[in-house]
Amino acid sequence: MARSNDLDTIAPDDPIIEVSKNPPTSGEKENTPPVKEETISPIMMENDEDNEVRSILGHTTGPLSATLVFPNYFNFSEKSDNEVIYTALRPHWFTNVPWIFLTIIMLLAPIIIKTVPIKPILSSNIFSLILIFWYLVTFTFSLEKFISWYFNIFIITNMRVIDIDVHNLLDRKFAEAQICMIQDLSYKVSGVSQTFLNYGSIKIETAGESPDITFEKIAAPGKVMKLLQGLCQNVTPNK
Repeated sequence: MARSNDLDTIAPDDPIIEVSKNPPTSGEKENTPPVKEETISPIMMENDEDNEVRSILGHTTGPLSATLVFPNYFNFSEKSDNEVIYTALRPHWFTNVPWIFLTIIMLLAPIIIKTVPIKPILSSNIFSLILIFWYLVTFTFSLEKFISWYFNIFIITNMRVIDIDVHNLLDRKFAEAQICMIQDLSYKVSGVSQTFLNYGSIKIETAGESPDITFEKIAAPGKVMKLLQGLCQNVTPNK
């Protein structure tokens, strides 16, 4: 029987270690499985914030809506670069009913006068000039009322609350208060129309030199105040 050449180097009781013939490649890990690190991206945080605001206020139905939630087509000149508009609020649509009704009456007034069987006092040319002037006054009146409603905006951002009052094309008022300066919130719903249509006013009392701000005749004041309360709880006071 031939003698093995390895008997002098390997003892009979030495353990036998099996070596894999196919070693792992450089792209594989031998024993530890890959560990996935969970990270929260800014996009996920932003989506959570959006969902929280929308869960309270709902969604914007159109550019003429009284409640605009994260409006993409709305902006204001005093907005900061890192400021996010949560909502822009206009007075409730029902506040437009009185001036719309008056505009309709003003438009129909000349037609009603023509149907009255009376002897004309003025000539047809003078009556036509008066009629043109009357319709210009009617158009100016209705346009001013619409502009006052459309641009009379209450804004809530991630940094402050803003009240923009536009009474006409030549009269504009801007007031703001930082979220961290808000001390007290209250809202009021009074009258039959406000009770049934769910609109009212929110009073925002602030500290220091910041002016108190009132959101007048806005839709769902209870929901808007809930949003403001959540922002006040999460905000860090400025030092």
